[in-house]
Amino acid sequence: MIAAFADLLLQKRLTELAWQNYKRASRLYLKNGHLLKSMMMSLAQWKIKKPSKIEIYNYFSEITNSEIRQTKFYEFIGELSVAEKFAFLCKLRRENWPAKTIIKKVGEIENNFWIVLSGELRESFYELINTRKSKPWLPNRKINEEDLFGKIYPFNEQHKSTSYVETLTRVQTVVISKNCLRLLCLRHSNIEKALIGLCGIRKNEPISKEIKLRRSYRYPVNVDMKIFIDSQLNGSGQIYLTGYSKDISIHGVGFVVDRCTKETKNEIYKILEKKVKISVVLIFYNQKIGITIPGSIVRLQESVENGSKTIVLGIEFIDLPPNIQGLIFTSTKILSNPEIINHTYA
Repeated sequence: MIAAFADLLLQKRLTELAWQNYKRASRLYLKNGHLLKSMMMSLAQWKIKKPSKIEIYNYFSEITNSEIRQTKFYEFIGELSVAEKFAFLCKLRRENWPAKTIIKKVGEIENNFWIVLSGELRESFYELINTRKSKPWLPNRKINEEDLFGKIYPFNEQHKSTSYVETLTRVQTVVISKNCLRLLCLRHSNIEKALIGLCGIRKNEPISKEIKLRRSYRYPVNVDMKIFIDSQLNGSGQIYLTGYSKDISIHGVGFVVDRCTKETKNEIYKILEKKVKISVVLIFYNQKIGITIPGSIVRLQESVENGSKTIVLGIEFIDLPPNIQGLIFTSTKILSNPEIINHTYA
């Protein structure tokens, strides 16, 4: 009731009173263990008056010290830093739905990710022809507070809805678009890692290294590269290859080899079996800037690039903290743009 009253006050442009009631509602929701409701009330409050960094930090610290309902959303938020929590929260939008309203239909392209704020919905599943052989048919499920729906991950795949989602009561949801979430993950790579858990991608099935490399959105970035493979499997103890990046994600890079002999390819196959770590060096065209990143080869694929037959190595980064992952994205964009580099050194 307090939240609805605050919304009404805001509509009547009584912003000071609305701010006070949003703040009161946020604290009450938090006290009763309703994390998402509390966060959305704080967001409404902050949209009226921009909060200080201390206010943001104190609020999220209060969440940590409160008894919150253990939900998937709670686990997701717990994986994020304060800055990441705030960035994610600012992209959420509240929506109101009357009862007996269909929010999502079978066959539609999924472009939004929803989390239920209040009310009850029913999701009814149907088999699409091209999915019958891979997954068992599920009749329906009830969706309640802090449950989520909408398949938008991995971002580089187009997902067709296999279900109808209909409101059973008056419902309030929060929504974030696929594109908005993708851009958010690009700026805050740790959000993407937490999102994988929130979407249940790791649940009940082991993920091979090849899948792990491909599970995040890959961005086409061409940067000159060379790699040194330390291995006792060849005579010199080291394999040296040159080439360029085909694409890059927070987890790794696709490395296109310039020239690779049959002997070298066989050596790499042996290395894959031994899971030998390698050192990856990204070098820009004019040799003025370089970035060294530790990693390991997890995939080898024969390919035709620019009309020539070659191999593409999937290289997974090793033990990179989130801030370094973000730095890699920024740096590779700069390295792939000759105008930026030439201007810097002009």
